[in-house]
Amino acid sequence: MDISYLGKDSFKIKAKNGTVTAAAAKLTISHKSGGDDFIITQPGEYEVEGISVFGYKAETSNVYVIQFDDVRVAYLGNIEKALSEKSISDLENIDVVILSADSMPAKDSVELVSKLEPYYVLPYGEQTAKFIASYEHGSRSVKSLNLSKVSLPEDLTEVIVFE
Repeated sequence: MDISYLGKDSFKIKAKNGTVTAAAAKLTISHKSGGDDFIITQPGEYEVEGISVFGYKAETSNVYVIQFDDVRVAYLGNIEKALSEKSISDLENIDVVILSADSMPAKDSVELVSKLEPYYVLPYGEQTAKFIASYEHGSRSVKSLNLSKVSLPEDLTEVIVFE
């Protein structure tokens, strides 16, 4: 699976059976076999050619968990408040968290990430440096993130910043 940053609030998650483009307002699934893209704008459970998406309502926005290649990516987008305990329990076994560093205070974002315990966190936005400083684990910059279930780090959550 490859994750790349497209700018603003958009990410492209590419795997062998398709591509998911995640943005704050919607997810778009493009599949290898061609045909029309599948667009998700509401909470619910979806599956398109082995790509599973679970959408949850979180206050005023939607949170999506995208699962394929045995990796679970939570796209939190521009959530403005810390998630409830029920929402956090819905988001179990998350490997990668993508979230805006601009929508919540950095300490709240760090607290949320620590509750989700992902292997990677991918913050974006103008306040990314403030999030990294609050997280206190440093970060590394990449053009794209290539990962698989077996390549996930075992100890600390790693912060990835896209160049």
